[in-house]
Amino acid sequence: MRNTFVLTVVLLFSALVSASAASATSSWSANSFVDPTGNVQCKYAGPAGGILCREITTGKAALVHRTGADKITRIAKGIDWEPDYRYVLAYGDHYRAGRFFCRSFTKQMICGNTDNGHGFAISRRGVATW
Repeated sequence: MRNTFVLTVVLLFSALVSASAASATSSWSANSFVDPTGNVQCKYAGPAGGILCREITTGKAALVHRTGADKITRIAKGIDWEPDYRYVLAYGDHYRAGRFFCRSFTKQMICGNTDNGHGFAISRRGVATW
């Protein structure tokens, strides 16, 4: 089951990298955004910081940055933020900031770095990184 989930995520990531590169003009930008339920909250921390997302019902979090992607077990006080609920990333839409992107799906948020192929999927089921 886990291998199928990871394979699905990797295949989706490959498709998203291509789609993000092709449709960069349709993306929008803000420093923070949420999925339509408000359960997944993400923040762009600049080119050096990457994108950090957290799932509020489970407390799980993940970060994609210049050199990789990491699961985060605890968000430090200095990293925490209050999300801006005005910016909702609708299902199927994507966010792009330089080499970083996220795409919202009904069951998960997938974020990645188009330069190195690293990324993560975050949902109530957990976090997968690659």
